[in-house]
Amino acid sequence: MRPPGNQDPPTLSSGILTGLASYPTKITLDPTKSSATMHLSFDDVIGVHHDDTETTAIRGDVTLYGIPCPGAECGMRLDATLFPADFTFHFDGIPDVRVSETSMVGGAGDLLVHVGSNGNGLIPQDALAIVVDGKRTDLPLIGPSVDTRHTVIATNRAA
Repeated sequence: MRPPGNQDPPTLSSGILTGLASYPTKITLDPTKSSATMHLSFDDVIGVHHDDTETTAIRGDVTLYGIPCPGAECGMRLDATLFPADFTFHFDGIPDVRVSETSMVGGAGDLLVHVGSNGNGLIPQDALAIVVDGKRTDLPLIGPSVDTRHTVIATNRAA
């Protein structure tokens, strides 16, 4: 137990030696040049199929782990914390679905991302595991109410 008046110690997600040994390279995304594409597909309560795809700006950080290899090819580990801008799906015959306060956290786990000599990376298909969390408006078909619902989606896709 700490004495009264003392602040809690800072929380580190990993130790200092782990950081030094893993050579993290943090890349901050420019939301004016970065985007995320989201697709929503569902059947409503009366069985009518709806789908829409929306693209929105995205900000956040991608971290590569491993010794950088300028001018050569190498494999690196990857994780990301991303925040898409709010967006709205549009459907015929039912209210729009607005998604807000979205966060995307994930990475490639133990699989390596191939980084070419030109600096571009390639994430193998089904290597990227992401958890998406956000708020969406409900899909009311009857009545005026629009509830804010908390949605969590887990996905495993290529980028």
